[in-house]
Amino acid sequence: MYKAHILSAFFSIYICVPAFAASSPHCRDIDKAISANEDFVEVALGIDKLPLPPALAEIRAGVISVRGGMSVAENAQSAQIVGVIEDQIAKPDLPMAAVAAIENYKVLVVAYQSRLTTSLDTAMLDYVGFKLLGLTAAKPLNWAAMAETVDVSRASWDKTRAALKDQGVIDLVDSAQGSMANALSAKDPAWLASTAQTLLDAVDLIERESRNPSKTACK
Repeated sequence: MYKAHILSAFFSIYICVPAFAASSPHCRDIDKAISANEDFVEVALGIDKLPLPPALAEIRAGVISVRGGMSVAENAQSAQIVGVIEDQIAKPDLPMAAVAAIENYKVLVVAYQSRLTTSLDTAMLDYVGFKLLGLTAAKPLNWAAMAETVDVSRASWDKTRAALKDQGVIDLVDSAQGSMANALSAKDPAWLASTAQTLLDAVDLIERESRNPSKTACK
């Protein structure tokens, strides 16, 4: 049944819409498709009080709008994740629906890393922040998944940090990384969620300096 659901989600993207575009999607479509997943997390977790169905519809529309520049494997992975989001909504388990949505975000930013306005590592810091918000709201708590996510944060920050000049931002994220590690060790979900939000706020500042050097990056 689960495999059938995944295949249904996958083929709906391929069959119910026109054939793949010959060229890569427009920058605004890439940005909208990526952002739809972040927006969904905030709706699913009650941070944004907008209705859930339109937020899910935006994810679906985003997957369709950018599929022409993704590989068959990437499209299949994204379609599978949309199926997982739908399953978690049906349970309902909105925190895990949020976690699934941010995994779709990861598929998209990796697929379009050469087109991002910022570095992939900066985008992954957003991934970390949103994923931790979902994981810390879930029941039961998955500390192994949280630890893996904190590891991603550390590795992504090490690469991002080297390119920054704003010492205030560097100090802010260094502190957030330390707090994140301490919250994980203490197994304190509220503290970890708080540091995740600090990281998300800091990414807005990091993006002022973080620029993707790719010749195909969106302007």
